Amino acid sequence: GKFISQIGKGVLKNPYGVVIQNSYLFITDMGVSSVFKFSLGDYSLVTSTLLQSPDYLFVPDHITCSNDEIFVVTSTPNISVFNSDLLFDRELNTSTILYPTGIAFSNRLLFVLELDTDTIHT
Repeated sequence: GKFISQIGKGVLKNPYGVVIQNSYLFITDMGVSSVFKFSLGDYSLVTSTLLQSPDYLFVPDHITCSNDEIFVVTSTPNISVFNSDLLFDRELNTSTILYPTGIAFSNRLLFVLELDTDTIHT
């Protein structure tokens, strides 16, 4: 196979996490402390947390999504929740998880991996 396109060239500085929701690609970028939303139709930048939630300054890490929400593990290390337009909604307190290293969503359950205890929290 061959790559057919480059998405985010010149916009992304240190891309880290990626997830697809409907017709959009969401990418966390640790270099600019933002989450970006790209269209899978024409690969254009739709929006970012820099544009929609400019007061949100935490470094995003891992990412997952439900039908209408985007969950992002951050440097706090809480989990930030955004709507699909990347408007900040709320913060999930994960103070009992010292170092979350992965996140997934399935059947209305959020799963968080923790490195320090080799545990999956739900």
